[in-house]
Amino acid sequence: METKTITIRVNAEAARIFEAASEEQRRKFEALLGSWQLLVILVGGRQRAEGRRQKLERYN
Repeated sequence: METKTITIRVNAEAARIFEAASEEQRRKFEALLGSWQLLVILVGGRQRAEGRRQKLERYN
C-alpha cells in the first residue's frame, strides 16, 4: 500500500506523547490510525450499500 505523510492537528498532550515515543511505539500509533481509517471506510461503504447515509461528527 502506498503511503503519504500528512500533518494533523491533535491536542498538546497527544503530540507530547507521540514525540516522546520510541520508533516502535510510533509505528503502533500509526497502525492504530490506519485501522481507524479502514473502519471508517468499511462502515461508510456498508451504509451506502444499504441506502443509508450518516454524518460523522467531530467530537472535541
